[in-house]
Amino acid sequence: MNKIHKIFATILVAAIFMSFIPAMAAPPAPSMYPLPDTLSFNTATTNIGDKFNVTIHVATTGPSYTWQCKVNFNAAQIKCSRTDYTGVGKSLFFTGHGTIPVSPTIDNTTGFVVFGESCVGSDSVAATADSTLFWIEFVIVSAPPSGALTSQIAVDTDNGNTFILDPDLNNVAGFGMGSATYTFTWSAPPAPTMSVSPSQNLFDDNTQHYIGTT
Repeated sequence: MNKIHKIFATILVAAIFMSFIPAMAAPPAPSMYPLPDTLSFNTATTNIGDKFNVTIHVATTGPSYTWQCKVNFNAAQIKCSRTDYTGVGKSLFFTGHGTIPVSPTIDNTTGFVVFGESCVGSDSVAATADSTLFWIEFVIVSAPPSGALTSQIAVDTDNGNTFILDPDLNNVAGFGMGSATYTFTWSAPPAPTMSVSPSQNLFDDNTQHYIGTT
């Protein structure tokens, strides 16, 4: 198999592998989910150490008082470099309300981020078709030697880790969690080029002294 055939075979294998990973649409409300839901990079334009962001969105069908969200990721491929609310000192979801902010938990060994927020007093937040809670900045820590690295950046489906509480502090029922697909694909490097410099040495015919190059 020549070099060109090997490159096409690698691309074909990566494409077939990706076809087995379902595209994840945002789950119906009530739900939390990351966007963008597809994150695709390749070694031709992306390097270890490069960063990208995802934002956790929320959709609700009734009033909310408290939320918590755990996001899992593959720590062998990416790590969380930082995270914060989407608003100033609070989520955009809770903007305009008094809140009790919390400090996020980042675990780059197991691979997860946990964040949350609560209203205070008798306040609550009305239903929303789409708002945002927090963003996560990831840094790429490994590259594929061939083929592709693929994993999920997923909102944890355990209701003890991810939830919304209503004003009576009951878990909102029927809660859905979404995920995003991260892919880092190997691209063949450009073929090397060879040249000779100088291409020709010039000498004087009479003296044989060097007079330049072309």
